[in-house]
Amino acid sequence: MSKKQDVYYLFIICLYFAAHIYIVGHINYGLGIKSPYSYLLAAAVFFMAFVSVLSLVATRIHSKFLEWSHRAGHSWMGVFAITVICFLANDLINFIFSGGASFRFFSTLAAITAAAVLSIWSGVNIGFFLRVKKIHIGIEDLKVEKLKIAFIADMHIDKYTPFRKISALVNKINSIKPDLLLFGGDLTDTDISRTYELYGLDKMQAKYGMYAVTGNHEYYFGVEAFLELCAKLDIKVLRNENVEIGGIINLAGINDEFGEKLGLDTSDVHKTLEGVNPDLPSVLLSHKPDIFKEALKENKGTKLIQLSGHTHGGQIPPMGIVGSMFFKYYYGKWEKDGSIVYITSGAGWWGPPMRLFNVSEIVEIVLYRKTSNK
Repeated sequence: MSKKQDVYYLFIICLYFAAHIYIVGHINYGLGIKSPYSYLLAAAVFFMAFVSVLSLVATRIHSKFLEWSHRAGHSWMGVFAITVICFLANDLINFIFSGGASFRFFSTLAAITAAAVLSIWSGVNIGFFLRVKKIHIGIEDLKVEKLKIAFIADMHIDKYTPFRKISALVNKINSIKPDLLLFGGDLTDTDISRTYELYGLDKMQAKYGMYAVTGNHEYYFGVEAFLELCAKLDIKVLRNENVEIGGIINLAGINDEFGEKLGLDTSDVHKTLEGVNPDLPSVLLSHKPDIFKEALKENKGTKLIQLSGHTHGGQIPPMGIVGSMFFKYYYGKWEKDGSIVYITSGAGWWGPPMRLFNVSEIVEIVLYRKTSNK
């Protein structure tokens, strides 16, 4: 790790703990809590901050000694983020209305209640809700009447993911009866190449097969284990390459650029789309959405449809605001020059097991024949 990265991570950690000081100060001041209870509150909040940092360390170094911190630490990060947003809104309200100590007391109670309710809802949302997002895209002179694609990204299966949750996900995928099943990266956060049957992953099927690309997490946790898993599941991993599916579409897939940063792989848009059949539409799998502009220039097919993930649709605030600053195309369907990019919110989660203003999803894309205007 470079000195520049060390400074960056140190800055983030300092900012993180400073925000916890803000939380403690806000509660103590707003509710008028005096010592020793104010110190007890501070101790509890900073203990959870410390546990959450440990949980991130445990994720990166795979420490069994620190495994206890995983769920509690990750969950706290979600509660923390929602609480900060609620308290910032509360400060704005107090500034506008300037109602004095009594108003501040009750507005602080309201902010704490809102943070608790939203945090609980976020956990319930990610635990029990999974939607199938349907998208219909007309293709001029498509070789078949329709082609049904199931697209899924960001499952983030780790050692804590319940078997039944992934099994239910597989059942929902199979209920779509897709002609083609595509995976947009970040399938796993651990090696499940020997335990995949426990999740029911071996039951996935599609008429024209299953295809995947790498995401950044495949490189975090071992791309070789990911490739071994895909081989066992009969999932073809597209690595800067394209194939023709049934004479109907070109299917291309690009390696995630994080592999290039680590010196483990290359990411090449030109190579990925080189030699596609110009008479067919092209579907491009890219974990991150930000190559869409370059892909438009490289595509030689009749139409480009890019499918991406990575952003999680924000998952919990303020990640949606932060993420939209880095990605022009952040979530949902976007069109440019007759081509389309769809960025899914993802089927799983990373970090806090919480979602607030979005829902986990499987994307059902129906390509249908549209009569040519020629």
